[in-house]
Amino acid sequence: MLDKQPLSHRVLTTVMRGFGAMVTKGFLRAEDLGLMSPQGPVRTILDVPYSRDGGKQCVDIYFPVDPPKDERGYPFLYFIHGGGWIMCDRKMGSIIGKILAKHGIATVAPGYRLIPTTDLNGIYADIRAGLELVRERASEWQLDFSRYAIGGESAGGHLTMRLAQNFPEKIEAPKAVIGLYGVYDLQSLVEHQASGRSLFLDIVRQDAPLDEFHAEHTACRNLSWDHVPVLLAHGEADEPLPVAHTYTMAELLRRQGVDVTVHTYPDAGHGFIYNRFTSPDQSSEFYRMFRDFLKRTIVNVGKPKPARSVGQLHASP
Repeated sequence: MLDKQPLSHRVLTTVMRGFGAMVTKGFLRAEDLGLMSPQGPVRTILDVPYSRDGGKQCVDIYFPVDPPKDERGYPFLYFIHGGGWIMCDRKMGSIIGKILAKHGIATVAPGYRLIPTTDLNGIYADIRAGLELVRERASEWQLDFSRYAIGGESAGGHLTMRLAQNFPEKIEAPKAVIGLYGVYDLQSLVEHQASGRSLFLDIVRQDAPLDEFHAEHTACRNLSWDHVPVLLAHGEADEPLPVAHTYTMAELLRRQGVDVTVHTYPDAGHGFIYNRFTSPDQSSEFYRMFRDFLKRTIVNVGKPKPARSVGQLHASP
């Protein structure tokens, strides 16, 4: 589909894809050098396809080194990467995966096809298909589907909310929903652009009229349930995605009756969860809060049973 786009769209998409690849490699390199937030050792199962094509349509799983503390398996986070629906990669999940592994929590990082290879509806289908695969193989991977959360950052925050608004009927509801500096109110995003109609949004909406695009894809609507707690976090110095997105989403969910926790950070910009330099204290404070939230919502849920010895995880998909 990329070769059918106008030249200006092809150029910007190519530039963004290249920038996204550079960002992903940069973060992972900084992680290897110990420049990111502290991580722990991790076991991995990588590149498991949920479609015949594989490629972007795969999941990566990050496990603690220690076996599960009880026979239910690991609590886990299904974490969706950002990148404006156009760039970046599930490999970013290794950072948060290693952080949570230190605390006995597994992380599943789904990939998804990017615009303009597909449209937003295709991305939604990918995210659901990835979760369905995890549900099918949870026992094999020692993941506890009675204790999991869904979450994402930036565009992944938007995809998280859209998943929670159109959840697969055959899958148990998560115990928590997490949105980190998410793009929820698409009309607000349109208005935030200097011209009111940016080239970036033209690529994402793929010729759909702006009002129709917003009506179909905005995340500012009720979730599929009102009993699942929601955590929203945002930096107040976020220029690409103003903190108003989070305030708007939080107010809507509270009107639905959802238990919403909001944390904002005065000096933090976009992607602050990866940054130990411009906002190290706020990044550290976020992870303390994040772990406490996950401990309350997915770790200490139900009555644990005595642990049994567990075998090695099968690394082949």
